[in-house]
Amino acid sequence: MATSDVPPYTVVGGNPARVIQQRFTDHEVQRLLRAAWWDWPADLVTEHARTIVAGTPADIERIAVRHQLIERDR
Repeated sequence: MATSDVPPYTVVGGNPARVIQQRFTDHEVQRLLRAAWWDWPADLVTEHARTIVAGTPADIERIAVRHQLIERDR
């Protein structure tokens, strides 16, 4: 398995590599990809680093919405 074949937020291991587990549900992964915190301005990442590291995908998505980085999901 090439790194380009690994789905986002998935843990792989071994040789050859195999999927061990998905870190989040499919819905949560979509929230994280939508929020794209890695594209936020550096000051916003710094301000919300604790949430990015330990918060939920919903928490991260709410920050992106609050700062108008994405539209509220309807």
